[in-house]
Amino acid sequence: MLDASFQDEAIKAIKNNKNKGLSFYISLNDEEMMSRFSFVQSQSVNIPPLRRYLHDVPELLDLCVEYFNKKEDLAYRRFSLAAQNMLTKYPWPGNLKQLIDMVHALLARKDKEIINVEEIEETLTLQGPKGNLLIESNIMTLNMKEARRQFERAFLVRQLELVGEKSASYHVE
Repeated sequence: MLDASFQDEAIKAIKNNKNKGLSFYISLNDEEMMSRFSFVQSQSVNIPPLRRYLHDVPELLDLCVEYFNKKEDLAYRRFSLAAQNMLTKYPWPGNLKQLIDMVHALLARKDKEIINVEEIEETLTLQGPKGNLLIESNIMTLNMKEARRQFERAFLVRQLELVGEKSASYHVE
């Protein structure tokens, strides 16, 4: 969420330049903030979910690996054919963000050069339905109470996902 002063500056800049033929893109999911930009002529672009383009997953995996290899200097690793096949059948409830977060988590592990099905299953289990890691990677450095709290939260969120509930509507403490 953008802070109020940044929102005000953005609105001011857009208002000052709206008749100069400038194009810009704003992603807004907040109704209140959308109302503040009501003066802008807008068009919506519908982006279909990743699950409708599962055949593109292997190429997206390669793009993510290349990106993280170049931008974050993470080790180059490739996905086994079995792993790619598994991921082309996965429903991707967190869409592209989940795929990107999964690839990042796998590359950060610095394991073997080839990413296998077991490694992916483990990572997906630790991810929430929106792709965020449910358990911090530094869980072994936490005290027992905090580690248990994180595990219980991750376990419950994952179970809700598995039974088809919309876990985003639940607040698990």
